[in-house]
Amino acid sequence: MKYYEEITIYVDEGTYLKISEIEKFEDGLSEYAAKLDLRSFGFGLSNYQFYFNDLGGFVSELSNSFIGLSGLIKLGHMFESDFISFDFKKGGHVMVKGIFVRHSNNTQKLEFEFEIDQTYMKSFVDKFNIARNALDKIKLKDLPNKSIHRTAV
Repeated sequence: MKYYEEITIYVDEGTYLKISEIEKFEDGLSEYAAKLDLRSFGFGLSNYQFYFNDLGGFVSELSNSFIGLSGLIKLGHMFESDFISFDFKKGGHVMVKGIFVRHSNNTQKLEFEFEIDQTYMKSFVDKFNIARNALDKIKLKDLPNKSIHRTAV
């Protein structure tokens, strides 16, 4: 089962981060996948399959950092190089950074960062909390039995 609602930080048409179709896997290791659309000053990804661990821990840390306006939170997978981080700075600013790599005969890598005001984060944090709560209610027997092991093409 997937959580289909978009979770978005939208600055303008040239700078945004959208996460959608969050899926929890049956492996019992808090493994997830989602679709990622990203645009950062002309560079971007579209419909990118992003894997990550521990949605609950990420959402808790994100919420605490948003409330306290302090902290560095990273969303990624322990066996992947892809990640997104949120660094809450003094003065109400948040640095959003990430790296996405696809290894193959023609390796592709996108490294990005943009800074936003904390006010852009309220809806993002709230929607991640809703997604986590919805996915936590799913019983393991209802989840797809997919392996997260991937091979380079």
